[in-house]
Amino acid sequence: MKRVPEARCAGGIGSGEEQPYLKWKSKSELKALVGKLIPKGSAVKQTLEGRRRRFGVALDSAMAQAGWAEVGLYVFRKAPLEAVGKERGH
Repeated sequence: MKRVPEARCAGGIGSGEEQPYLKWKSKSELKALVGKLIPKGSAVKQTLEGRRRRFGVALDSAMAQAGWAEVGLYVFRKAPLEAVGKERGH
């Protein structure tokens, strides 16, 4: 079964291994390189834009569940543990 791009991306973060579709800015901040996951030329413009938009929504959701917050376009920062607890009502 082929993994969807957001699952590959989110899974790559937890593995701790270098991934070609993730650029670590620091230990707590990273950027998902969408062009590596959904490359230009892989579909016509409208389809590509739709895929990337849906990917962004799904990735944001997956990352939020893992305790990461989107701080820019495909840029995520690990939330401090106390902030994650407050968001979940603890």
